[in-house]
Amino acid sequence: MIVLIILGILVFLLAFSGLTAFLCACFRKDRLFENGFIRTAHPKYHYVQECIKTHAALQNSPHEDIWITSFDGKKLHGVLFPNHQSNHFIVMMHGYHSCSEYDFGKIARFYERLGYGLLFITQRSHRESEGRLITYGGKEKYDCLSFCQRLVSLYPACKIILHGISMGGATVMLAGALDLPKNVKGLIDDCGYSSAFDEIAYVARHRMHLPIIAVQAANLFSRLLTGVSWHSVSVSQAVGRNQLPKLFIHGEADELVPYEMGLANFKAASSEKTFVSVPHAGHAMAHFVDAEKVEKALCTFTRTVFEKL
Repeated sequence: MIVLIILGILVFLLAFSGLTAFLCACFRKDRLFENGFIRTAHPKYHYVQECIKTHAALQNSPHEDIWITSFDGKKLHGVLFPNHQSNHFIVMMHGYHSCSEYDFGKIARFYERLGYGLLFITQRSHRESEGRLITYGGKEKYDCLSFCQRLVSLYPACKIILHGISMGGATVMLAGALDLPKNVKGLIDDCGYSSAFDEIAYVARHRMHLPIIAVQAANLFSRLLTGVSWHSVSVSQAVGRNQLPKLFIHGEADELVPYEMGLANFKAASSEKTFVSVPHAGHAMAHFVDAEKVEKALCTFTRTVFEKL
């Protein structure tokens, strides 16, 4: 009897820790970036403020809200900035618990100066887009596909490059393994992880001090409540299944998505590929640390891809 009680307690604790880890990892959390979400002492504070300002200035350019209905019935939001002098578009997907203002504020203005149209996607379970649970690219990759299809319906002759940061970077690479429109010509991944399970396990171990068995339990809740196993959300596998040109960017001091994950994705990728390493850059801080290097890489990659027949 005592053994059964102890086993029951252990099972309960495992289930509780797994559910807690799942909710911490997957539940939506909307933050007001416009009001300055980051501490003033944070090394990225001034960069974030610049991103917010430059994104606000971008609102003076002609733009429109784009709404689609996802494959599972969720209403998803995007913002389209067309450039009527060009059919070249950058489709951008922000990261986990983030938004376009933060992840693409300055980079978007850089793209605008290059003459490209822009489409910001608001990921499911973030801000204006519906949803309560995040699946780390498991379902988001289909949202990316749907937005690309919508953009092609508006501009049938367009050429598209997908650019994602962090979870957005993983998402665009996962989408690359789907049957994307032929208009999609290239993929850019800035600090994306190698798989959802590897990333969540890394954070659980280093920030929550949870054992791997708790992450396995959390993954069971993911399969039950979202239908997505984190093991199946593998970027390293997806990048080998398409022939699109790929650009990988990763900071060597990334404390959230280890540099080794970005390198593993690059090594697993097929076809034409480039890896840009930024020393001393933390997570999603490559552009902040070395804007010249990152912008040169983006300019070279996008122009090369768009100019191909």
